[in-house]
Amino acid sequence: MFQAANKPQTAYKPAFWRYTAFLFFAIFTSHASFANSHPEGTILVHGNIEATEEGQKTKKIEVNLETLSALEATTFTTSAPWTDKPTEYTGVRVSTFLDSIGALSTTFKAIAGNEYQYVLSDIDFDKYPIIIAYQKDGEILNARTLGPFLIMFPFDDFPELLNEKNKAASVWQLTELEIL
Repeated sequence: MFQAANKPQTAYKPAFWRYTAFLFFAIFTSHASFANSHPEGTILVHGNIEATEEGQKTKKIEVNLETLSALEATTFTTSAPWTDKPTEYTGVRVSTFLDSIGALSTTFKAIAGNEYQYVLSDIDFDKYPIIIAYQKDGEILNARTLGPFLIMFPFDDFPELLNEKNKAASVWQLTELEIL
């Protein structure tokens, strides 16, 4: 018994750390694969939309920059609570986008890459040129510039839009839209 107590216990440590590292890797990669099950740089659109193919059971569309930029672009310059100066944004009007995908409702949940969610409802998308922006000051949005996609309101042109509800609805790093 005395020998067992004095036996070096370093033999289990490498195996312990190896298994611990594997466990953390498995947990984090499995969570990431569930959270982002569609390609980076796309918006997964699903929910209350018209089926695009006969017999289609799942109503899901993946929209990328190429698809968005093929639609009519809207550009405006506006200030925002998170910018130092007025900034030019280019994107597709939400109303145009919803029409193009066959959305059966103008109420939708916008979901960001960090799983932030906001339901946009009771907004007149035909009256206000609210956009899904893909450019900021002429540059394609990326993760460092709140992209690849951002819901942006023309706060300077329509001061009535500058309220807490619409600031919260300005979802950046947009990855998913659920049409309700």
